[in-house]
Amino acid sequence: MFQWLFQWLFTQYREPGKLHFGSKWMSLHGRLLIGSPESLGMGHLTEAVRRSFYYLRADRVPPVENDAAYEAWTKDRLYASQVEQVAERWVAQAGFLVIAPLCAVLAVLSHWLGN
Repeated sequence: MFQWLFQWLFTQYREPGKLHFGSKWMSLHGRLLIGSPESLGMGHLTEAVRRSFYYLRADRVPPVENDAAYEAWTKDRLYASQVEQVAERWVAQAGFLVIAPLCAVLAVLSHWLGN
């Protein structure tokens, strides 16, 4: 029981190569709500970078087989980071535009139903 809890809470206790729940969650929602990396114009990047685009930083593991693969991953990861920085602003604005009216409607409904 405690081993499972430590693996879930602390990354140093988890099995190597196993993804965090947060990476799986962010990948699912990122692909559904924002789009796949290919739809964001990153189809030319390596498969490892496209697959791990929405992962937590701890789960983005660079290849260590050879220097050429590592250099390609580093260059592609830099490009993906630039795309993330550009998209952050638009994702934040879209999130606000969706959540703010929803909160207002819920507040009005709770006030109306409370009386």
